[in-house]
Amino acid sequence: MASQIIKKLHLIITAAILIFMVILAFLSEGYYGGADNITHYLISRYAFEYPSLFLNAWGRPLYTIVSAPFAQFGLMGAKILNILLGILTAWFAFRIVKDSEIRPAWPVLVFVCFTPVYFMMMPTALTEILFSFLVVLFIFLFLRKNYIAAAVTISFLPFARTEGFVL
Repeated sequence: MASQIIKKLHLIITAAILIFMVILAFLSEGYYGGADNITHYLISRYAFEYPSLFLNAWGRPLYTIVSAPFAQFGLMGAKILNILLGILTAWFAFRIVKDSEIRPAWPVLVFVCFTPVYFMMMPTALTEILFSFLVVLFIFLFLRKNYIAAAVTISFLPFARTEGFVL
C-alpha cells in the first residue's frame, strides 16, 4: 500500500497544490499585480465584443486569446486559468526532472508552485505564468527531441510577453 502511495505521490501533490491554489484564489480579497492584473483581465473580458483587443500588443495577443474564454467568468476565471497554467508548468518541470532520472522528482512540483514571486502571480491575470508555461513546455519538447513542436512553441513567446523576443 505504501509503495502505491509513493508511486502516485506526484499526483497527490499536484492535486493538493491545485486544490490549495483554487481555495486561496476564492478566499483572497485582493490580488497581486495592481492595475496590470485588472487591465489584462479587462482586455480578455471584452475581446469578443471588441475583436481588435485580440491583437492589442499591451494585452499580449496570445494571453488574450487563451484567457478570453476564461475571462467571461469574471476575474476569477482568469485567475483559474493562471492557476491551471502554473500547475501545468510544474507538471512539465516534473516530467523534465523525471526523464532526466533525477530522484526524487516530486519536489520540483513544490519548488515551482511555491517559489515566492511565482506563488504570488499564480492566482492573478498576469501574463508571466503563460510565458513560464511556454518556456518549460519548450524545454520538455526539446529534450524529447520533438524539435518541430519545440520550435513552434518557442515562436509563440513574443506573443505571451515582449521579453520573448530576447529568447
